[in-house]
This record gives sequence, C-alpha cells and structure tokens, in this order.
Amino acid sequence: MNAITSQVSIFECEQCELEVKSVDGEGICAKCNEDARIAIREHVIGQHTEYLAECIQIAKDEVIADIINGDVPKSVKSFSELHDYVDANTYGTICEDECRAKFETSDEWFAFGDEVFSAIDAWIKSGELKAELKAKQAK
Repeated sequence: MNAITSQVSIFECEQCELEVKSVDGEGICAKCNEDARIAIREHVIGQHTEYLAECIQIAKDEVIADIINGDVPKSVKSFSELHDYVDANTYGTICEDECRAKFETSDEWFAFGDEVFSAIDAWIKSGELKAELKAKQAK
C-alpha cells in the first residue's frame, strides 16, 4: 500500500518576502492574500456602486417572491439557510452572463457576489425581511 505524503517546506511570500510554511512551496502568505482580497473588494465596490445597489434590491425582491410563492419559509434566518430551499447564489442576477461580463476577473465577480450575499444576510438577520414581507402582504 502506497501512502501519499506531503512534505511541508518553507518559502518566501512572492509579495512581502515573509517566510511561510507550505505544502507546495510557493505562492503568497495568508496576510498578503487577505490584503489582495480586500483590495479587490474595495475596487469592485468603488467601480460598481450603483449596480451593487440594483442587484441587492433585485435579490431582496426575489427572496420575498420565493417566500410568498412558498419556496422559502418566512422563518428563514440567514442567507446560508436559503440554500436549504433554493439556489440562493442565483439571487440578484449574479449568475447571469450580463453580470459576469461587467468584471475583468473571476475574483472581482466573486467579490461582487459576496457583497450582494452579505447584504442579503444582514437584511435577513436585522429583521428587515420580515418587516418588508409583512408590509407587502398587508397591501
């Protein structure tokens, strides 16, 4: 029986030259990776502020419609819980070609999607979803 073994090596981060332990011996350290993720997020938000607000509103409307249609229970407590009932990653037109085409890289597109989904999560957890749903059903 052959055992697969990985050897941990020490390498220099390609960006900050910090010594880091790694299995594959190359790449960037976790700090530089996080810094890059933050920079991409800030760039995406800065470049697409209006589109972000539009996609968040579309996603909210879609969640409310799914609750009214019975696809999602009104007791849903988080964005991640939506996945128990629907493919929540499609909310806000994130998976449509038109959305993807607005971003130069997949990292930018993922960062944009994360912003939309984080906003939906905060909206649900704050109780705003329940308030909007109640107001819509009262009409």
